[in-house]
Amino acid sequence: MQFAHQYDVRSLQADCEIDLELHWLSADTVLDVFQLAETYNATRLKTAALQFIADNARLLVSHAAFLDMLAKECNVAVIRAIGGLTDD
Repeated sequence: MQFAHQYDVRSLQADCEIDLELHWLSADTVLDVFQLAETYNATRLKTAALQFIADNARLLVSHAAFLDMLAKECNVAVIRAIGGLTDD
């Protein structure tokens, strides 16, 4: 992802986003994936992470690791996703 972003290889970045979305998005990794998406301006991946949070809010708020990460990386978009709200 870093290489694709650094050298503006959009097709590789798109492939990385898809792979991360399909194979790495979980309750344990969602905030890390979200942060990666923000770092590399990966819109599709950011949207997927926020949708995962919205779809799994009940599970995530009872997941200690998620709450720890959320406390460290307080992000309005993530909090809105937990509440079922979207950034319009």
